[in-house]
This record gives sequence, C-alpha cells and structure tokens, in this order.
Amino acid sequence: MDPLSSYLAHLVRRNASERTVTLYGVCLSKLKAWAAATLGRDLRGLRSRDLFEYQVWLSRAHSRRGRRYSVGHQAAHISVIRSFYRYLHEEAIVTPDPAKSLQLPRQPKRLHRDILAREELKRLLAQPDDSVLGLRDRVLLRIMALSGLRVSELVALDLDDVDLDEREILVRSGKGGHDRLVFFDVGPRRHLHRYLRRSRPRLAAHDAPALLLSVSGRRLGTVTPGRSYPSGDVDKLTRLRG
Repeated sequence: MDPLSSYLAHLVRRNASERTVTLYGVCLSKLKAWAAATLGRDLRGLRSRDLFEYQVWLSRAHSRRGRRYSVGHQAAHISVIRSFYRYLHEEAIVTPDPAKSLQLPRQPKRLHRDILAREELKRLLAQPDDSVLGLRDRVLLRIMALSGLRVSELVALDLDDVDLDEREILVRSGKGGHDRLVFFDVGPRRHLHRYLRRSRPRLAAHDAPALLLSVSGRRLGTVTPGRSYPSGDVDKLTRLRG
C-alpha cells in the first residue's frame, strides 16, 4: 500500500469522519502532484527543504478562482502534511521526519473599530462557571474568541467535526461554501474535554449529533450564550465573529 493510502486508512481506523478523510486526501494529493511535477519524487522521497519549498509555492499559488490561498488555507495544508509525515515516521516508513520543523503561517492581525480590549476578553472568558451550562458556554466563548469561527459555523458543528488529538475542527461548507480545517491550542482542548466528559452527556437527548447542545438536548441555536454575561462584551465578540 502506498503511503497516502496507508495514512488515509489509518484515519478511517481512528474513526475520522468521511469529510475529514476526503479533505486530508485532497491536501496530500496536491503535495503529491507538486512533488512529481516539480521534483520528480514521490511522497516518501521528500526532504525538509522540499517541504519548505512547497510551503513557499503554496503561499504564492492561486486557486481555480484566481485568488491566492488564505493563510488559514495554507495552515490547514501544512498541518495535514505534518500529521501525515508524523504517521510515516512512527511507522518507520520515513526517517527522519521531514515535516517536523515546518511552521504554520501566522494569521495576519485584523484591526476592528469595535473590538474587545484584553481586559474585557479576559473578563468575558472568566464568567462561565463549572455548571453543566457553564462548561458548555466556556467552550463556546473560547472557541469563538480564539479560533475565528463564526457563530453560525460554531453551532453547526457536530461531534465528528472535532478532533481533540489533532486539535482541529472541520467546518463544513463554511466561508465561500467550502469545507475547511480550523485549529485550536491546548486551552480550548482542555475545556472541550471537560465539556464532553462532564456536561454534554447530561444535556444530550437520544443520539444528538451536535457538539453544542441546549437545555432541551437539541442543537444550540444561532444565539449568544443564554447566561448572565456582560452583554456588551458578548455583542462585540458576536459581531466580530458573526
């Protein structure tokens, strides 16, 4: 079995969703095609400098619509590549890991006239308590504040769209009508784990697929958290992300 097929089979064994497997396959197929056309090599033969060269190419490449790929799109590709080669290295298919030193491109800072100040954001994120709804709201607020997800995208997430191990979220039909990967750090992962272990099972009605659930056990609506948090702060955060 070739490395790409082996890795995709590994994702299936890990119960990755069908869309995640497809998205990973698309990212890696793009790298495979570039390597064959540019270097005359397969995925097993790529070295660190080859992957750096690909990252530079990706930053300058254009989509079918003639637009340059966004930083978020580039970061998704690089994250998939790092995960792919980490798997190959663990399976002793390649050594050393050529993607180990790849860095994710930084998101440009966007300026907003109506934006939460640092202290306002800290105050808002500290509001949810350790109750069932508080754990849920903590996840909602932190992901919305730190990942760039829109409110509508966040409440549309299903359980299968979140991978805690890889710290990634699959956003289905997001901006531009395309699926995309969004990444989060260890802080949101810790809160997600607590919510999934201690809160969501008490909210879930039957086999609800949604990640964020209301008190009725159904998918949370496209509204801000229904708790007594500073309304002005929530409004600002929602406008920036919605």
